[in-house]
Amino acid sequence: MIVFMTMRGFADTLEPFLRDWGPSLASDVTIIDYEELSSMRVLPPAAYVFADLERLSAHGTRQAAQVQAAIRSQAPDALILNDPDRTLCRFELLAELHERGLNPFRAYRLSETTTPARFPVFLRYEHDHTGATSALAADQDELDRAIVRALVRGHSLRDLLIVEYVETSSDDGYYRKYGAFVIGDRIIPRHLFFDTEWVVKSPGLRDPGKVEEEMSYLHDNPHAGQLSEIARLAQVQYGRIDYSVLDGRPVVWEINTNPFVITGRDQQVPGNLPRQGFFVHQFSEALREISTTRAGKGEVVLPAFDRLHVSPSRFGSLKGVLRRRKRRLLPMISIAERVAMVFRRPILALWNRHIARRRES
Repeated sequence: MIVFMTMRGFADTLEPFLRDWGPSLASDVTIIDYEELSSMRVLPPAAYVFADLERLSAHGTRQAAQVQAAIRSQAPDALILNDPDRTLCRFELLAELHERGLNPFRAYRLSETTTPARFPVFLRYEHDHTGATSALAADQDELDRAIVRALVRGHSLRDLLIVEYVETSSDDGYYRKYGAFVIGDRIIPRHLFFDTEWVVKSPGLRDPGKVEEEMSYLHDNPHAGQLSEIARLAQVQYGRIDYSVLDGRPVVWEINTNPFVITGRDQQVPGNLPRQGFFVHQFSEALREISTTRAGKGEVVLPAFDRLHVSPSRFGSLKGVLRRRKRRLLPMISIAERVAMVFRRPILALWNRHIARRRES
């Protein structure tokens, strides 16, 4: 048995796989959302995966760590994947990779500074997987405008990162984004996406040459050793490493601890089935090994705690309201942006004073 713990509403990352591709594993996999834990008394004997760690609030992470401690004390033989106390989430991981010379770029919390060391940069959320929330900013003025625009559009500034841009396009003009799963001590290549734009979030170009290149990546697993090193550094045993390659080495953008595994069979293009089947076989084999050989022998009595909370600034915030009412609010947002740009300097001065007060406290 494997118990996956996820945020509420994010179990769909695994469900299509279990339904359409790995039905023989469905009885061996249980998905529990973190919010359920407060109403549960015991966890079944299993191996345990703490997913979605980057989406948890600090309070939620502490509660997850209490669950992990209960597992370790009561079922010491059970495998735990992603220790809430040790796994590095996005900002900490990017800082560590840069410090060790493994990544050529830095990230900055907008709650700590508005002035990066170099440009261009872009904004992105620290705690979700939506990618860049701004265009590239070539200088401080463009970054200031992007910050104010993000504020007007309902983004929480304290949850945003400033990320230095790295040019990773190949000689053929294409950007390549690689994705590889970490499952235990295995590295399993998942996909290779191509695009002519620097933000690469979907398969995009699928000409025969690109398909062949992706199949070679899936079969050869060329970066397995380097990715294993990165996973050990991040203390991640389940997730997907998203990265590009520069000068022969991976440049890591993030590790998603609750990655989408695969879409249902009814959404597959026939030409993709060999590629998908190759991945599914390896993924299923890795889960089966963990379920049959690394599960604990007894139930785990859970500690008593209040319902686990996520950060309200990340979920259910003004950003969500604006998204739901985007069409009606668009003219108002446009006007608000123009007004805010006129006053961007005093707005940013207020934010920088807030940063300074936090440093002093």
